[in-house]
Amino acid sequence: MGDVNGDGKTRIDDVYAVAAAFGSTYGDEDWEDKKHFDINGDGKVRSDDVLLAALDFGNDSEHLDGSYSWYTNGSEDYQMWRNVEESCIDAIKGRTVTFGYWFLPESFQSYSSSPDAWTDSAGPNVESYLTEDAEQGQKIVNVADGTKFSIDDKVYVMTSSGLLQEENTIASISGNELTMENNLVNTYEVGWSAKVVKLPAWFSHTGHATVSGDSTEKIAGSYSVKHCSHAPTYYSGLSLILPSGMEVDTNEFTILAFHIRLESCFNGYVSVVLADYAGMLVGKWVGNPLRHNEWISLTLSVGEAHSEDWDYWDASFDWSKVKEVWVRPTQEYNRYGSFWIDRMFFEKPMFARAEIQYNYEGGSQDVYGDWVTTTELEWCNVRVTATLPLQPTITAVTVTIHGKDGFKAWIDSASFSLCFDKTEHDAYGDVTLGVSLYHLDRGIQGESWDSCAKLVPAFSAVANDGYYIMNLYLKIELLPNDGSQTEQEGSIEITCCNQQNDKGHDTDPQCQVEHKAAQGEQLVRVLIVAVGVSTAIIFSVATGGAATPLSYLMIKGWLGYVMGYYATGIVAKAFTSTADHPNANAFMDATDYTVHEKWGYPQGPTWNSDEDFVVQAGGSFYLGWRFDFEPSEEFSLKIEATVDWGTTLWSPIGYHLVYRGSTTVDQTVTCS
Repeated sequence: MGDVNGDGKTRIDDVYAVAAAFGSTYGDEDWEDKKHFDINGDGKVRSDDVLLAALDFGNDSEHLDGSYSWYTNGSEDYQMWRNVEESCIDAIKGRTVTFGYWFLPESFQSYSSSPDAWTDSAGPNVESYLTEDAEQGQKIVNVADGTKFSIDDKVYVMTSSGLLQEENTIASISGNELTMENNLVNTYEVGWSAKVVKLPAWFSHTGHATVSGDSTEKIAGSYSVKHCSHAPTYYSGLSLILPSGMEVDTNEFTILAFHIRLESCFNGYVSVVLADYAGMLVGKWVGNPLRHNEWISLTLSVGEAHSEDWDYWDASFDWSKVKEVWVRPTQEYNRYGSFWIDRMFFEKPMFARAEIQYNYEGGSQDVYGDWVTTTELEWCNVRVTATLPLQPTITAVTVTIHGKDGFKAWIDSASFSLCFDKTEHDAYGDVTLGVSLYHLDRGIQGESWDSCAKLVPAFSAVANDGYYIMNLYLKIELLPNDGSQTEQEGSIEITCCNQQNDKGHDTDPQCQVEHKAAQGEQLVRVLIVAVGVSTAIIFSVATGGAATPLSYLMIKGWLGYVMGYYATGIVAKAFTSTADHPNANAFMDATDYTVHEKWGYPQGPTWNSDEDFVVQAGGSFYLGWRFDFEPSEEFSLKIEATVDWGTTLWSPIGYHLVYRGSTTVDQTVTCS
């Protein structure tokens, strides 16, 4: 889940990496480099991905948060449902709500004995060369080592060049003499380096190439399969051939997955070709392009239902009898080298989805999310979003977890949340502020405050033609209580605050130093405190106008407490904020008690404005907001995003940005 760097555990560097990719979207030129930061798999990297990475911090077992998860029974059509508490219905009418959860498959139904079965061998093939010529029309084949084979083995008798080859079955073995079930169709001579190869087996389709097992470059097990070209060629081809009678029915096993690693001699584009028992072909291109010198996981949907996803195919191709998988990376002109394949397997996927159902006078409406599957034994996110109507009157809301195809998995971190966005458009550009309110817990045992809300504000800015982004500001302000009191009591904990921009500028080096210093100590909490107060913020401000309330809800007994109090036990250190603190700039005077973060971007001079000046940028915070709940009061938080825009001006020392105006968008969140 949150382990985006692949080291087997989720730590602070994973959280920061996801936050740094904020704003990336499917279709971007660098999406192949950023898509693994899209934790929930919705085609974009947003604040919810940052939140999920943060919540996964420190996890390496079968639960995401708290101490427990659910374990499903493996039934064909699994369902588990709960009703949203009736008292919360009024709070969510007319709102956009999201129900989501995570599941971890216990195991997969793989076509092979294991995901490593076809790649985890030193050979990687079981083979032996002929010691005598084998004549056409006879069944006897003499090899150097008959002990490598067993009766009933499916084998290829072939020349090393592959120009002659045929499949047969070993009927009997006497020492190094193999007797086949069927007479040979061709003659195989020792001088042609003829050999017998046990199936399944790996073969090169490239002249002047070798295939071997590699124990150094691998994803899992003891070996990967290495293909090494020794002369320039356009394609380097490596195929896995299965024996007759063991072809894969891809209408049942609908996922083909494997890992590939390419040296820099390849251009990053790979063709994957499937052959059926009759030699008919289907193929498609993958890579956009693939990165060099690192393992890349590829997952392809196969089977007749997915035939339109393939670039070309023979009309008579039989998806129920796939015999060969052929991987062909494209080499750069006049270059050659190696590539590796590991963990290739066909799989029957496990599916899960989420549902929100709401009832109203005279009927009901079901809203389903997409069926979600995963090809790895890892936590996978499932979610559905629905906009509930104001009219007709809603009488009940139910959320349901669905699983099919023998759904046997752990389920954890189910949550029901309010999500809302607001966008400002003007002549300078667009600014969008989104806030996801995930959890409200009233009655935290042993805490100095009895209520805690968790939310993720995130914003993005896109400049119109001719304008550039100079500065981003994110301000979070505790508002006065809406009641007889003129004090606002509470605290804000900021566990993540990060920015991302289209030019890759790091706007706050000192902040990065602080964060890196705490990586070995778990998450950093930034605790904003007033002078003279060691554990909380106490504000005494004039009572202003009442904010428009956005009430939050709980689903008691099931979802309300499933998130738990995430911060317990993961606080590394606390910072006392001052006006110039690198992690969070707090301006505290008689009238303005807020927490600010400012990200400033290059403003010149530069000789290339297109490379240095920022056009797209965004930022996000992960907040814990705590306060003492009083039934007569509303507790409000105002979140404000501001962007400074500029245009270019030329001078003898280069281009500069000149300030032209600002755009501000704000949201107020109220717990009542």
